[in-house]
Amino acid sequence: MPDDLDLRQLLQRWSAEAVAHRDELGMELSEHEINSEWLGNPPAGEGELAAAEARLGRRLPASLREFYSITNGWPLTSFDFGVIVPVAELALFRDAAPDMFEIWADDEDDDEDEDDGYPAVLGRSFLVSDGPDHMLLDPGRVGPDGEWGTFGLTSWYPGMGDEQPSFRAGLSSHYATFVRYEVPESPTHDAVRDEVEDIYVRLLNGRLDGVEALRTATKHGNERASVLLVQYEALLLPRRAGLHLLGHLSALEADPAAEQDLLPLFVSSALDPHDAMGWALDRALDSPDLAQSTRTTLLRLVDEHRRDGGLRARYPGEFGEQLSYVRTLVESDWMFEAWQAFNLALPSWRPASTLHLAPLALVWDVDLRRLFTPEHGRELLRAPRSL
Repeated sequence: MPDDLDLRQLLQRWSAEAVAHRDELGMELSEHEINSEWLGNPPAGEGELAAAEARLGRRLPASLREFYSITNGWPLTSFDFGVIVPVAELALFRDAAPDMFEIWADDEDDDEDEDDGYPAVLGRSFLVSDGPDHMLLDPGRVGPDGEWGTFGLTSWYPGMGDEQPSFRAGLSSHYATFVRYEVPESPTHDAVRDEVEDIYVRLLNGRLDGVEALRTATKHGNERASVLLVQYEALLLPRRAGLHLLGHLSALEADPAAEQDLLPLFVSSALDPHDAMGWALDRALDSPDLAQSTRTTLLRLVDEHRRDGGLRARYPGEFGEQLSYVRTLVESDWMFEAWQAFNLALPSWRPASTLHLAPLALVWDVDLRRLFTPEHGRELLRAPRSL
C-alpha cells in the first residue's frame, strides 16, 4: 500500500508514473526528467530550511522538512493538484494570495474571534500548493507528533476539504487522486488490489484491523474496497448505508452477491419508510451506465418491496434453511432465541462472491432487521465466517 512507502519512495513512484503517462497528462518534460524518472528539484539545504523558518518565525513540521530535504518543490502532476512551492516561497495564505484570502475568509456567519473560525484558520495557515487546488498547512492544529493539519481549498467544494493530520498524509491523499484518475495502469493499483484481498480474508476471519487500509484503498479507486466498506459500515449503523452503493452499481453487474444481498440493501435503504430516499433509485435507474441485468433486478426488488412492505432474504443451502427458523422466532417475538439461532446458523454461511462480506439480512430483511442492534452488528463482524 502506498502509505507504507517512505516519502522518498512515494515521490519516486509518483515521478515514474508521471513520466510513463506524460502524454496523457500533457506534461512537457526534459530529457533528463524522462531518463531519470524524477520530477523533483534539487533538495533544499539546511541553511535554506533555517532561513525559511527564521522568516516564518517557527520550525516547520517534520514531514514538510523531510519533503524539502528531498526536493525543493514539486510540479503539477494531476488535474486537482497544484505546484508545491519551494521553501523560500512558503508564506501565509493571506500574504501569498490576498485576493483569494479575502474571498474565502469573507464569511458573515463566522466569528472572527473564534480560534477555529474560518477567517482565523485561513489567516494563520500557510499556502503550500498553489494551483487548481490549494493545499494549506494549519499550525493551529498540531497533532501529538508535532505535525500540522492540512486542508484544501477548491473552486468546486465549499469550505475546507480533504482535511488530513499532516503534510505527509495530505501528499498521500493527492497521490491517491493522481492514481485514481490519471494513471489507471499504475503499479500502485496492483499493490492496492493485493492489499484489499488480504484485508478481505482478515475481515472474513473476524479481524477488523484492516478497515483503515480499506478506506485508503477506496481513495485509490478500488471498487471492491468501496463495496466491502459499505457492508462493514451497514453492520455498524445501517441507516442510509446502502445508498453508498449508488456510485458502485456498475461493479455489481452479474455478481452473485448483488442479487443475494447488495441490491436488496440498496433498495431497502432507498425505500425505508422512515427515511425514504427514492431519488437514489431514480438516479440509478436513469443511469446510462447501468447494466440491463442490474436494472431488471432493481425493478423487481422495488415491486416486491412495495407489494410486501419490505424484502425478505433468500439465501441458498443450509444457511437459508436455518434462517427460515430464525424468522419464525422473530415473528414470535422470541428475540433472544432468534439471535442465538442466527449465530448457530452463521458457520454455514458462504460468501456468494469476493464482493460479499457478511449476510446482510440482519440490516435489510423486513423481519430479520428487528434483530439488529449496533452490538449485534459488531458481533457479526467479529465472528469468523467461512470462505
